[in-house]
Amino acid sequence: MKEPELKTILAKRLMSLGCEVFNRVMGLRLLVEDGQVTGAIGINIRTGDFVVCHAKAVILTCGGTARFGLPNNGYLYGVYDFPGNTGDGYAMAYRAGAEVTGFEYTLNYYIIKDINAPLLYITLTRGAHLLTAMDGHLENTHPSIKSMVLEHRKDQGPLRIRMKHLSEAKIKEIEDILFSTERPVQQRFFEGRGVNFRTGDIELWPTEYYLCGGHGMTGIFVDEKAASTLPGLFAAGDVSLVARGHLSGAFVFGEIAAEEASVRAQGLQTPPYDPRPLEDLKKNLGQRMEQKDGLVSIEEFEYKVRRLISDYCTPPKNEYKLKMALWWMDRFQKEIREKVRIRHMHDLFKVLEAENIMLCAKLSATASLERKESRWGFWHYRADYPKKDDAQWLKHIMLQKGADPSEIRVTHRPIVKMQ
Repeated sequence: MKEPELKTILAKRLMSLGCEVFNRVMGLRLLVEDGQVTGAIGINIRTGDFVVCHAKAVILTCGGTARFGLPNNGYLYGVYDFPGNTGDGYAMAYRAGAEVTGFEYTLNYYIIKDINAPLLYITLTRGAHLLTAMDGHLENTHPSIKSMVLEHRKDQGPLRIRMKHLSEAKIKEIEDILFSTERPVQQRFFEGRGVNFRTGDIELWPTEYYLCGGHGMTGIFVDEKAASTLPGLFAAGDVSLVARGHLSGAFVFGEIAAEEASVRAQGLQTPPYDPRPLEDLKKNLGQRMEQKDGLVSIEEFEYKVRRLISDYCTPPKNEYKLKMALWWMDRFQKEIREKVRIRHMHDLFKVLEAENIMLCAKLSATASLERKESRWGFWHYRADYPKKDDAQWLKHIMLQKGADPSEIRVTHRPIVKMQ
């Protein structure tokens, strides 16, 4: 991951193979014909032009829902994962009819305060010290997130990273990684704070909660061939349920998805073009653009949505909080069409992102209500069901769109253990 031009390298490789690369296109909707995925519709965020792709198979690699809970810094985009990920892939798959799962797994991390950027294992594995606020040493180069958050809550926080005892060569090695690969903005952040690794400590803090397959256990349900439950749709990376797969999981299932989608495409005819989905989408978005007199800006609206997600969708969970989350999301779905001001195309994209976030919150609250136990440490901690119950709940909570667009169908699927 040290290559700063990785995206350019990938794009050039694709074009050398005859692929067409579309940049700055937001995915909006999957095309489905006779119960099979036949393509996708997107929109260019610079021009507003629609992009319609007809395909014999579609692979979603859209990331998770980074903009979910609200960070302590209050900045909408100051999240741990890429802030452009607003659950677009989850929403497209769910609305098309695919099953999703693991939405009760609300994930957070314990990393650099106010910027929510990675650094923990990069520094600890190279000799840095992890300290409590009272200068107590935590002697573990791979501490769990749970253990650090518990220390934070036990009046020992905030925890800190100290590197001033390291050699200059080792500190430069750490800086090279952090300031080139893991978000170059870190260098400006530390300089602005007056923090030097040779003299000062780095303060840590819990991040916002979010949904992610690669770091967590949330995603489009896929089998060992990266195929979803909707024929023609494959998924890989953080958008798919390849639990705790991280970068290696994304690479492996990305390759599997490409191979399997190619095999499927070889045996199919090009699907016929149906103009109705695009016409319906244009009509809907055109109506949204008429909301120029709304009293609430989309930024204010998103802030409130995510503040209430942090209040009601995150642990410690209980039935009352989760039902309040569903009540608020239903209310927001109405208000976003009545009270939000859409001044221009850029506001429209933010509205669509907010709708994805709200859908993910409904899915998360629904799954969390269904799983009447606590599991995965504090990431799904139900205070009203504080014990893990394998006898009843060692299974997937599956969510799928019902016959009514507002209905979330809940079913269970057994855990498949690899032989």
